[in-house]
Amino acid sequence: MSATVPTGGPVPASAAPTLGKFHMLAWRWHFYAGLYVVPFLTMLALTGLVMVFFTGFQHRLGMNIDVQPQATTAPVGAMAQAVLAQRPGAQLKEYVAPKSDTRPAWFVVKADGRDEAMAVNPYTAEVLRTVDKENTVFAWAEKIHGTLLIGDLGDRLIEIAAGLGVVLIVTGVYMAWPRGGQGWKQVLLPDLSPRGRQAWKSLHVSVAFWIGLVLAFFLLTGLAWSGIWGSKVVQP
Repeated sequence: MSATVPTGGPVPASAAPTLGKFHMLAWRWHFYAGLYVVPFLTMLALTGLVMVFFTGFQHRLGMNIDVQPQATTAPVGAMAQAVLAQRPGAQLKEYVAPKSDTRPAWFVVKADGRDEAMAVNPYTAEVLRTVDKENTVFAWAEKIHGTLLIGDLGDRLIEIAAGLGVVLIVTGVYMAWPRGGQGWKQVLLPDLSPRGRQAWKSLHVSVAFWIGLVLAFFLLTGLAWSGIWGSKVVQP
C-alpha cells in the first residue's frame, strides 16, 4: 500500500516509503506463486518425512527386524540357497550385509517380473520376511515425492512449484527489504506490539526470512533431481 509523503518541511520519521508499480508487481507474483507452491511444499514435506523415518530410524523396506546374536554366522552361500528355496526360479540380484549384530541380511531377487527383498537371519539362514520393493511405504512416498504417481507430468508440476518457490523467496526478500529509514531489526525480529493485520504481517516477514534461508537451499538442491533443470543442466 503506498503512502503519500507530506510536502514542505522535514519528512516525519514515521512516514512509510512510497511503493512503486514494481512493488505491486512483486506482490502479485508473490501471492500467486504462494497459491501454487504451498500445496506442493506440504506434499514434499510430508512424503520427505516418511522417507527420512524409513532411512534414518527404520529400514526402507519396512520396520526393523531384530535377530538374536549367536557365536557363528551362516555362510552367504547358505543364506542365498535358503532364499532361492523360498522363491524357486528367482534370480539373485543383490546381497546387503547386516548393518549390525542384531540386524538381518537382505537379498534382492527378481521373481515373477518384480523385485523382491528377503530378510534372512545371518546366524540360522532362516528367511524372516519377503517384501515387494515397489509396494513399501517408503517406495510409495518416494513415488509421490518425485512424480505424484503420474509420471513425467507430475515431475514437471513439482519442478514448476520449485521454480515458483524461488520466485516466492526473491519477491518476498524484495518486499521486506528495509526502506525509508527502516532497519533490519524489523525484518529479523517480529514486532507483535501492534494488533491485527500489522502484527501478522510482521510475524510473516520475520518467520519467512529465517525459513527462506533453509527453503532456498531445499529448493535448489531438490531441483538437481528434476526432469528439466536437473537432468539437462545440473547432472551433465
